[in-house]
Amino acid sequence: MSDEDAKEMMHRCFTEELEGLHRSFLTHQEAMASYKVYVEKLD
Repeated sequence: MSDEDAKEMMHRCFTEELEGLHRSFLTHQEAMASYKVYVEKLD
């Protein structure tokens, strides 16, 4: 990989939204909702 290719890859990694970021957010939301249901049963 050339220096220019590496710089372009780094630029894209830190400045573009990726599908993985959105999927990670949805997974976090689902986990948080499930945990709330679990904790409600403990009261």
